[in-house]
Amino acid sequence: MVTMLHQKGVTAYNEPGAFIPAYMIDTYIEVLGSESTPMYSFFSPESKTSYFSKGKGGCFKGG
Repeated sequence: MVTMLHQKGVTAYNEPGAFIPAYMIDTYIEVLGSESTPMYSFFSPESKTSYFSKGKGGCFKGG
């Protein structure tokens, strides 16, 4: 994905409504947060899935 976007000249992208499962977060950080990744990425989280499966505690941490 990074290679394809870079070849097309993309320097930043936004992913509204992103649902990234907890087990994938480290992978996203490793790939998209790498010093060698030639673009910025922004994710606006989708919270309905967590809310409907776990209630308010599945969406919000802290008080």
